Amino acid sequence: MVPIPFLQRLHQTLLPDYNRRAAVFWWLTVSAGSVGIAWALWSLARSPADQVGQVVTGILLAVAAAFFPIVLPRTKSAFSAGEVFIFMLLLLHGTHAAMLAAAAEAAVASSRVSKRWSSRIASPAMCALSIGVAGTLLQLVLAHLDSIGLRSSAVVAIATLWAAIVQFLINSVLVSSQLRLKRGERPTWSDVAGNFGVTAAVNAASACAAAMMAITFHATGLSTILVVGPPLALLLAILHAFFKQQEANRTIAEANAQAARREAEITVQHLQEMHHIAFHDALTGLPNRRRFVEELAKVVQRAVDDPQHGFAVMFLDFDRFKFINDSLGHAAGDEFLQLVAKRIASRVRPDDLVARLGGDEFALLLRRAQPEQGVVELATRIQEAVSQPYRVAGTEITSSASIGITVSTHGYDKPGDVLRDADIAMYRAKATGKARHVLFDSTMHTEIARRMRLEGDLRRAIADGALEVAYQPILDLGDERLLGFEALARWTHPEFGTIAPLEFIAIAEESSLVVQITDLVLARACADLRRWHAQAPHWTGLRLHVNISDKDVAQRNLPQRIRSVLFEAALRPEHLVLELTEVILMRRLTTEGQVLEELRQFGVGLSIDDFGMGYSSLAHLSSLPIDSLKIDRSFIDGLTTRPTDAAIVRTILDLGRSLGRQVVAEGIETPAQLAALRALGCTTGQGYQLSAPLTAQAVDLLLERMDLRGAHSLADGLADPARLFH
Repeated sequence: MVPIPFLQRLHQTLLPDYNRRAAVFWWLTVSAGSVGIAWALWSLARSPADQVGQVVTGILLAVAAAFFPIVLPRTKSAFSAGEVFIFMLLLLHGTHAAMLAAAAEAAVASSRVSKRWSSRIASPAMCALSIGVAGTLLQLVLAHLDSIGLRSSAVVAIATLWAAIVQFLINSVLVSSQLRLKRGERPTWSDVAGNFGVTAAVNAASACAAAMMAITFHATGLSTILVVGPPLALLLAILHAFFKQQEANRTIAEANAQAARREAEITVQHLQEMHHIAFHDALTGLPNRRRFVEELAKVVQRAVDDPQHGFAVMFLDFDRFKFINDSLGHAAGDEFLQLVAKRIASRVRPDDLVARLGGDEFALLLRRAQPEQGVVELATRIQEAVSQPYRVAGTEITSSASIGITVSTHGYDKPGDVLRDADIAMYRAKATGKARHVLFDSTMHTEIARRMRLEGDLRRAIADGALEVAYQPILDLGDERLLGFEALARWTHPEFGTIAPLEFIAIAEESSLVVQITDLVLARACADLRRWHAQAPHWTGLRLHVNISDKDVAQRNLPQRIRSVLFEAALRPEHLVLELTEVILMRRLTTEGQVLEELRQFGVGLSIDDFGMGYSSLAHLSSLPIDSLKIDRSFIDGLTTRPTDAAIVRTILDLGRSLGRQVVAEGIETPAQLAALRALGCTTGQGYQLSAPLTAQAVDLLLERMDLRGAHSLADGLADPARLFH
């Protein structure tokens, strides 16, 4: 290993962060100062003993004073009484004495304020150089004044004052140049000028005081100094304590001010955070409903003031979000919403606003006017973006959005009206097949008004028991033997007449009235079935099929409700079959599977309605708690016209037989469909080809007629069917 030269090691120890120019300047300054201090020591050694004693005493006094600096108000500089003793030594014993005192005083002061040896070494050297130059000039000036006979006490004081200023300037130049060079900058005169002020004035005053004391010493001797010294020391001590207290007070005040500033900054930060929380959605980071309505109000008012400033609003709702939540969990639902938010935000312009209104509902505010066609094209792009597959909780899923759109040309003056109409258009998109967008028009208000009217009337009809129950026979397709009935809710409105089941059931689903409808249908149908069982022993095998909704299955008390109805009607559980769709069954297996299993164990039959149109898979089908499948009517419609539908029906029948599940064909409308089903081996079915839904009174008459005729086939009982409906 190559040894590192001594000077290089010394440089690395003293000046590790100095560049070349700063290091050269430091070494030159220290070398020059060291030479000056060495000369001063040599000169002191050649002085008489009494002078040496006075010089050493002065140096000790200067050093002692350095331990009690007085920090000058509103500056970073400090003053010590050592300056007075340094200039006294300069006037009494020459430059070499002042240089030694200045170096010693600077060594103590720098050791007190700095831990770096570069500063502890350079500071005494710089002070020795500056006082050496200033002292030499002062000695030359005073010698010249002596030679021309102009020396006096006042002149000495003035000359000493200027010597102090020169010493201050030289020291400032040395210190500021060192700092500038270390930072890689060029020294400037502004550094020196910036140091003038209180510090220079105090140094000059110290020099004047030293001159006065030196003149007094020459005139009266040491006794005067001994008399003046203690009061002067006391004064300096008082000043030191006073300024120390001032500095402490200023430090406390600055600390309090800084704490107040920090508190103000924290308060502002908290206010900003609270504002963000108040106006943004915590999950997606998007603006929330409150912020959206606030911005929409501004845009609406701008359009009122100037119709040229058009705008548009989109209302988005995702079609399968509830299924994602129920099947994968709420954490996966949250992840899905975050991904959706990013996709939507990436498709809009910078000045458009995307907000999450709640749940899976999002809204877009398009602030700038554009043709309706442009808004529709944007909706199409958003639908394409959000319909791409997502990777959520390790599972690839797909979804779609129903979008309602409204534009400013409808003349809005309230933000609530804009959101209402966009919401109406969105529901129209859902009602017409989902995964599409609909542009609002004024005719939708009429539909909404009708819907609201029907909801209120439906609520009253349920309360008054005004809903009716119709019964569609379910037959053995081989001999058309009657097996049971499907109970169907019917509503005849006093003003609008017969309301289609699809319409009022959809209203009931949205308004949570469907549970009450289910209870009404169950109670009435079970009572009717009990009456038919009592009509003749051979009718006791008739079973009743009742549709239940997603909200019914979500009720944990569903088994208790079923038990209560069956007990009230004195029916056995096997007489009742509950029909639910594939979507409901798959959705509720994870959340309400215990409810369905409890019903199954109780003995109630469970059937999948509209089989083939939902999301169940063959892997799940064998383990589902069901007894039968109902082939969706859309496949029966195409049974004789579309070979693919016939193949699907055949597959479902084979699947049912292999799993031991009964398969029921619904929606049989034509003799050809009936014949095709029989040919495929389907044993059970229902539909208008076999019988239309009947009122309870018509079923009474039908069973009575079949008993009188001893008929086993429903066709015999339905002879002259018109009488059954009067």
